[in-house]
Amino acid sequence: IARELVKAFHHHPVAALQLLDASGLLEVTMPELEKMKNCPQPKQFHDEGDVWQHTILALTKLEAKEFHREFPPTGDHPKGDKISDEVIWALLFHDLGKPYTMTVTDRIRFNGHDVKSAHLFREAAGRLRLFSAGLNTAIVEQIIAKHMLLAQGTVANMKATTLEKYFFNDQFPGHELRQVFFADISATVPASGQPDFSTYREL
Repeated sequence: IARELVKAFHHHPVAALQLLDASGLLEVTMPELEKMKNCPQPKQFHDEGDVWQHTILALTKLEAKEFHREFPPTGDHPKGDKISDEVIWALLFHDLGKPYTMTVTDRIRFNGHDVKSAHLFREAAGRLRLFSAGLNTAIVEQIIAKHMLLAQGTVANMKATTLEKYFFNDQFPGHELRQVFFADISATVPASGQPDFSTYREL
């Protein structure tokens, strides 16, 4: 089952998710993902819809021309146009913590949803034994846990040690984290209709 899931998401992430959902297999294999449906988001930041719709849009962005222009083949990444399974699974689970952490104060908030999402992925990955299918679940968990890093302030205010730890460190998947940043921002559509890449460009 783990091999078939990883294979399906590798070949077409959006179709895999939608087919699992339509067939009823999502509720059997990864029931926690169902909670993303109808989980509202603040419209000033997420005019694209609920968490489920945002996740599908983020996965769709992996196939966009803009994504492949952003991550072309290079010396360090000769297959820059090939998206890793770890990036796909990180995007699939990156906002799963939102329905579990949602509060309504001045607006809808999801404080700590990144950490919760990583925890939920760890549980699901262990249950499904995704590591047995070759998925590096530790890398996926690291990416999910840090996918809100750019929301913590301007890059100019980040310590040099923080930048080094996450983007100049062979022990951390910084390249894959940037790919998740890009797809996530691309799928975060504010009321203006234009995703805000300013902090990403600063990085």
